[in-house]
Amino acid sequence: MPGHAVDLGCGTGRQARYLATAGPSPRPTRPRRPGSARTREGRAEPKTHCVQWRLADVTEPRQVDPGGRLGGVDLLLDNGCLHGIPDAHRRGWANIVRALAAPGCVLLVRAAPRGRRGPAPSGLGPDELPALLGEGWACGALPEPHWYRCVRQH
Repeated sequence: MPGHAVDLGCGTGRQARYLATAGPSPRPTRPRRPGSARTREGRAEPKTHCVQWRLADVTEPRQVDPGGRLGGVDLLLDNGCLHGIPDAHRRGWANIVRALAAPGCVLLVRAAPRGRRGPAPSGLGPDELPALLGEGWACGALPEPHWYRCVRQH
């Protein structure tokens, strides 16, 4: 599968490493903790795959893509990042997704449902993702619970 991928909120980088060996060259952003992808990359695996690590706030375009060179991405993966972003900052996440996505880009999002209580992420309602992305995206749920797939139409 040719192209480039971005793993938004890549955490430890597990999916980014998989994508690097299985398909597009991922450009993950925002490792979350000291044992994260950026820290482990240099000592755990040889740098034979095409992965670039970037520590950034996924709601701030200037941090995610400071040089404006990441556009034209074919696959965007958000495996549990968006649902933890406060509602007031989710537009920033959507702006980044729109700026990075090439026409035909596939966006995969895993998010807990709304209504969870306690310190858990605030979640995502079924109609929130299409509303957040706006026009030009076709979205639907996947058979796997709490996963969404959107494709950029133009």
